[in-house]
Amino acid sequence: PNPIAPEQEQGIEIRVNGVAASINMLTLRYEAWELAPEGDRIILSGVSEGSGGPYPFEQTAEIIEMDGKPALKIDAVVLTKKDLI
Repeated sequence: PNPIAPEQEQGIEIRVNGVAASINMLTLRYEAWELAPEGDRIILSGVSEGSGGPYPFEQTAEIIEMDGKPALKIDAVVLTKKDLI
């Protein structure tokens, strides 16, 4: 959930061909991802618009399993794949 607007979801959309996109995060724009050499992590990159930015950033996410589904763990925050209807 979005801490500012709890009715909204917040996260990262991982797309094919190494493209990433932010979901409801205007100041943290995820743009790309790549599989890390270890194979159990992905490297996310983008642009931070806050605090006098813009500043490019990279962030590593561990690929984990949670409740039998793939998820990403970033700095102890777990992002899970949204259930599709």
